[in-house]
Amino acid sequence: MWRGVATAALGAVMVSMLWANPASAATPTATDTISTAKVADLGTILVADTTVYTLDLDGKKCTAKCAKVWHAVVLPDGTTKPSAGTGVDAKKLGTVKAADGDRQVTYDGDPLYWYAKDTAPGDVKGDGTTKFGTGAVVVTVKPSSGGGGNTDVGSGGTAF
Repeated sequence: MWRGVATAALGAVMVSMLWANPASAATPTATDTISTAKVADLGTILVADTTVYTLDLDGKKCTAKCAKVWHAVVLPDGTTKPSAGTGVDAKKLGTVKAADGDRQVTYDGDPLYWYAKDTAPGDVKGDGTTKFGTGAVVVTVKPSSGGGGNTDVGSGGTAF
């Protein structure tokens, strides 16, 4: 009986942890396909499970503090190049070697990142943020007709 109570209690704690921080449960860890999604204010954007971003790090690297909220879009082990989904220009996809040896996906030469607080394709909670010391921009492949869709990462503040 106690084993059942302990198992139920552990399950409740795990569920509450996921409920309290759903982004950590939903942030992808690796992908081999970059696709697109339509967002009303921005247009057609790049996604890889969730929205992907470029960061303006002023020539510096995304270190530990940065990496807690900006997760590098990396390929799964054994995969050497990303695949282009519908609407993605395959010629613009590439990789760079990350500090840990993983292959980080790039688009038009810029490394791609997931934002920890985005939980679904089309979430753009990190767009324009400088809160974490970097300028972040959603990668837009076709801007909306309303003039949104800035793909210029600008000057984004201090790096980590």
